[in-house]
Amino acid sequence: MIDTSKSYVIAQTAISDVAGILSSTQQNFVSALLYSAEDTQFWQVQDAGSGAYAIVNKANGLFLDCDAQGNVRANPKNQQIPDSQAWFFDLLDNGLYIIRNKATQRAL
Repeated sequence: MIDTSKSYVIAQTAISDVAGILSSTQQNFVSALLYSAEDTQFWQVQDAGSGAYAIVNKANGLFLDCDAQGNVRANPKNQQIPDSQAWFFDLLDNGLYIIRNKATQRAL
């Protein structure tokens, strides 16, 4: 169960990297980084309706967004959360989640 009161690290279990934002980037690309416990690597979730969640960066309040080409960026929230900023958390048998974008169906 997803707890919207907590912050999470999004990790790629196969390579042990975490999703984060490089503070030097101008385009807010989300990158696979070595874990360093910086707020740019922590994410909070908000209910986006219909079983989906918005994923918000703790450091800057930007929303995880996936475009049609599969590029994942952190962008400001639109007036309402669009499908490109809504994510499903699919629970696996081992207790881990696959995070899947509502608009593109691509997984992180």
